[in-house]
Amino acid sequence: MVARQQRQLAFVSEFTTDIQHAAGKDNVVADCLSRSIVDAVNLGVDYGQMAADQASDPEVQALRCWRSRNPAPDLNPDPGDSPKTDSGMGPDPSGLRARDWGGLAV
Repeated sequence: MVARQQRQLAFVSEFTTDIQHAAGKDNVVADCLSRSIVDAVNLGVDYGQMAADQASDPEVQALRCWRSRNPAPDLNPDPGDSPKTDSGMGPDPSGLRARDWGGLAV
């Protein structure tokens, strides 16, 4: 064994290593983290209704108007890079905020 390996083993041996198997039913955290998170949180958002509300909400319209007058600077000088527009869902209409976030003030 070379000196480097001896130093590494000496360093590791300073720590207590007591590895024991815990069954999944006894290890709640590991059991929870190993499960699929699909549908773990279902807010029940009606995206069609959200789109309709965005079209009629005055706050959303004001934001869209502001963004059209104040475009974002071009951060990607190479035209082959990713698109420079935001294709996300957009802001929540004011009527949906309280319902979507469980009444929290946002």
